[in-house]
Amino acid sequence: MGKRRKNRSTKLNNKEEEIKVKKTGKFRKFFKLLFILIIIAIIVFIFQTFKMKKLVLNIINFENSTVLDIDGNVIATLGVERNQEKATMEEIPNNLKNAYIAIEDKRYEKHHGVDVKRTGGAILNYVKTFGKASFGGSTITQQFVKNVSGDNESNISRKVQEWFRAWQVEFFMDKDEILEGYFNVIYVGPNVYGVKLGA
Repeated sequence: MGKRRKNRSTKLNNKEEEIKVKKTGKFRKFFKLLFILIIIAIIVFIFQTFKMKKLVLNIINFENSTVLDIDGNVIATLGVERNQEKATMEEIPNNLKNAYIAIEDKRYEKHHGVDVKRTGGAILNYVKTFGKASFGGSTITQQFVKNVSGDNESNISRKVQEWFRAWQVEFFMDKDEILEGYFNVIYVGPNVYGVKLGA
């Protein structure tokens, strides 16, 4: 009887150990997978941020795209149809800066591309009206991103991408640089972009 009890307890202990080993193995696999996914997400974020930076700098520096043939001859220059003239931050009056911030984005200096409070309110409003209300809640950074990317689709996936891009932009540009870029790319009249020509 004593041997049987010992054998049973030994079998139970072995089973418990097997279960523990399996659980430990599953946890290790899960954390390895999670670690790999985090690394991939970081790499994608860095790659997308560099891509966004290149696009933003081309737009705010008014560099037109040039199309070349096989021999390197210029076929066409894209972007010349826009009437725009660059204004520096020093040229833009403080009253204009303050007015835009007051109207468009009161918490501009406090957020990192996306105003969580405003965005949360916009999402609630969108849900309450079953998608009939405009999404709204865009910060100056988001509007800058929208103008730079030219992406004007009215759907949730575009809005989420805009949040992500706005967050990226705040990684490589400070608030004054974003505001300057914004003032130079906004549409102010028929085929006129930027506050300098608009004035």
